[in-house]
Amino acid sequence: MRIGYTTPDIRRGRTVELIAESCRDAGIDVVDAGSETFVPSQLGAGEIDAVLSGTAGAAGAGGRADMEDARGALNSRAGSNIGAYANGRIDEILDGLLVAGDNASVLGLVEEGERILWDEMPTLPLFLQPRTIGFAPDMNAAVSNPTTAGAGWNMDRWILTG
Repeated sequence: MRIGYTTPDIRRGRTVELIAESCRDAGIDVVDAGSETFVPSQLGAGEIDAVLSGTAGAAGAGGRADMEDARGALNSRAGSNIGAYANGRIDEILDGLLVAGDNASVLGLVEEGERILWDEMPTLPLFLQPRTIGFAPDMNAAVSNPTTAGAGWNMDRWILTG
């Protein structure tokens, strides 16, 4: 398996090393295909098998609370769909989520979409964003948030009592 990413990047290079170590006993050869000229389109061209990348805004579980970009990343018409995943029903579900007006409709669409995506597994996160978050002992209402929204997502509620 050839894993591509833009170099130099010590963290992603180490990530590939760890993946290779964990796959070695299973007989899977992992090749570090990172380079300074790497582009995600190499995946669609068959030059690599996996991509370690970010989306700048890091939408989804590793990113901001607004899920619109994350939802669209698997839409067959989206430029951020670097794996060229295409499923007509997923496109319909994603379009429906953009206009769903009530929680019941959203829930129904999300549940159906999740079932399809789990069955087809078009993408698999290989690493998380490492973060350290700390608060003063007298800070109240501060809540850790491991997304790009960061720890300050609820600053309007913070109270320093010391």
